[in-house]
Amino acid sequence: MRFRYPFAVLAIVCGVLGVCHAQLPARKPVDTNPWNGTWRLSVPRSSPVAAEAGVPGAYRFTLGPGNSEDVPIKWEIPELGEVVTGRTDGKPMPIKRSSPDSGLFLEVRAESSTMLGYVVRRKGEVVGGGQMILVDNGTAWVDITWPEDRRDLASELVYVKQ
Repeated sequence: MRFRYPFAVLAIVCGVLGVCHAQLPARKPVDTNPWNGTWRLSVPRSSPVAAEAGVPGAYRFTLGPGNSEDVPIKWEIPELGEVVTGRTDGKPMPIKRSSPDSGLFLEVRAESSTMLGYVVRRKGEVVGGGQMILVDNGTAWVDITWPEDRRDLASELVYVKQ
């Protein structure tokens, strides 16, 4: 007698008798946070003034685990040697750079799974801020950024996921 599905029969026998010990490799957990990864500046899609002002060419984010509005965050700007670690709860996190201490602090608040708000402070005073919004089905984000507390002087930068 020929079996049409020998592997199915083998799986059933192994399960019932408990004699087969082969296991499938564990699945790598799916990274569900859309912010995670490396992002590069898209000059053609950005405000000309902002793109010419020497803004960072790349960011690297690691958020999570979790998809709530308060998750661990690692924010990096590789060309500046900048690393910020903390949470997306709006509390100040020191900005650490490979150069001398900048005296800057970053506050990041997750406003939703696709929107992050941020404020940069020096000695408690606001020196900049912005709002980052995921667009194009999570393949890009727009940074609407402004100096000090002057939202009327905002410009936009577009970063594309690599």
